[in-house]
Amino acid sequence: MEIHIREKCADCGGYGRIGHPRWILFFQEHPELSPDTYTGRQATPEEIRAWFEEHGYRYLQFPPREIPCSSCGGSRQIEEWVSVKQLLELLAAQK
Repeated sequence: MEIHIREKCADCGGYGRIGHPRWILFFQEHPELSPDTYTGRQATPEEIRAWFEEHGYRYLQFPPREIPCSSCGGSRQIEEWVSVKQLLELLAAQK
């Protein structure tokens, strides 16, 4: 016997979206501009354009900052069928 379970996606935290890999790289190379370490300084359009053009993107064709989570497909949750034994093990691990 199997049971259908849904859990909040651990990869996106239940948000359904993740940062685009190129934007993550941009902010790793420019941590002072990252929203996570906000310093009051924002990247100028020229800085952003120059960086993305160096990485093969053309002006006005930059990737979106966020994309659907590859683990949950943007649904915000992971769904799977598990056996009763697996379910009991999952519940025991949460205690």
